[in-house]
Amino acid sequence: MGNTIRVRVAVAGALTAVAATGAVIGGQPADARAVATAGHVQTSIKWGECPELAPGAKRNPGQTCGTVKVPLDYRRPGGETITVAVSRIATAKPGKKRGDLLFNPGGPGLGGLDMPGQMALTLPKGVLDSYDLIGFDPRGVGHSTPMSCGLTDSSFLSVFPYPGAGGSIEGSATAARAVAKQCATIGDKLRFFNTANTARDMDRIRQALGARKISYWGQSFGTYLGAVYTSLFPRKTDRMVLESNVDPAKAWAKMLNTWNQGMNDRFPDAARVAASNDTELGLGGTVDEVTDTFLTLADRLDRKPAAVPGTPAVINGALLRAITYQMLLHNETLAPLTQFWKAAADLSAGKAPTDAGVAVLKQILADTAAEPGVPADNQVTMALALMCGGHHLVARRGLLRRGHLGRPCGVPAERRHAQQHPVVRVLVHEAGRAAGQGHLARSA
Repeated sequence: MGNTIRVRVAVAGALTAVAATGAVIGGQPADARAVATAGHVQTSIKWGECPELAPGAKRNPGQTCGTVKVPLDYRRPGGETITVAVSRIATAKPGKKRGDLLFNPGGPGLGGLDMPGQMALTLPKGVLDSYDLIGFDPRGVGHSTPMSCGLTDSSFLSVFPYPGAGGSIEGSATAARAVAKQCATIGDKLRFFNTANTARDMDRIRQALGARKISYWGQSFGTYLGAVYTSLFPRKTDRMVLESNVDPAKAWAKMLNTWNQGMNDRFPDAARVAASNDTELGLGGTVDEVTDTFLTLADRLDRKPAAVPGTPAVINGALLRAITYQMLLHNETLAPLTQFWKAAADLSAGKAPTDAGVAVLKQILADTAAEPGVPADNQVTMALALMCGGHHLVARRGLLRRGHLGRPCGVPAERRHAQQHPVVRVLVHEAGRAAGQGHLARSA
């Protein structure tokens, strides 16, 4: 896979809106700059234009943006500050406003600045009338003092690689050491970009909004962030939705080890879609047959990757598994996923993909346009920072113990990289034999 190729999953009914952009200075429009003094809590936000979007991206025209100044290190509130980018879609009925609803999309490492516009398309009218929708890029992410390890290959597969032939993790361990060495160059600062401080930033956003309490909707990693926030600030928490939960007691190494069960449970859904369309796809007429076809294809691509004509992309076993994992997340992408399997099988067999296969390959393997002002490796950098270098708050008496400084990741690099992906043990049959679990792994 080329360095510039990224996996992009297009969900049916993609979120659309009209762009509203303006001139940006230092990652933020001049009229949206924060007004705050170092060491003081910001008590208002100057709303204005939002940062420039990536080419082709769209934004709700009713969304405005601003910034909040927060301490880099909350133990030294009068010291260095960083900027957190925030956004808002105000209720159309201010007289009926109940409160402010913050969002976080998860990742970890995903930006949430445009979530108000995205969520406004699906939330019921009662919520839109009752709440200002508030988005933000977490510290270090997107337009919130973005961090970068300076990685030349910012694809997730390069940083979180799959085991090699026979389950070998030598390449993974080598990659882990190289990335760790690169990120160590900013380690003195990166260590402050963690979940606990992000939760503290959320409370600074609350204060800047002038809200007594905040409501919150977090997805995936965002559920962990929400749990940390409500543990640190229980009296400042209003209503909360935690969707696709992370177990706070298992973040992060132990949590990653649970994902293979989710893959085991989910894969048959896609296999059924493929089996129901066996006449066109030829991947098998039953779930078991499709599963066997998939494993055989993954093995073959491990040994001999298939080039995608007209592009720099090469589909190997790791990319097949990674795209499969991504597209299993949504029911809307199961049918396109089966078309991708068909196209990969055709390329591996030396055949030209069908028109449907060409279309899905073009969509999935398309380059992702860069967002102005955001380093190319920003998401990967912050995923590493949050998963391996942050505060680990442990479960105690039903709440999260505050202020606990935990060990980074808690797993040696060699073991950690062997466990990163749920598909390691469920889709790579050599690793599956070694692990002795995962129904998608072949029997020894």
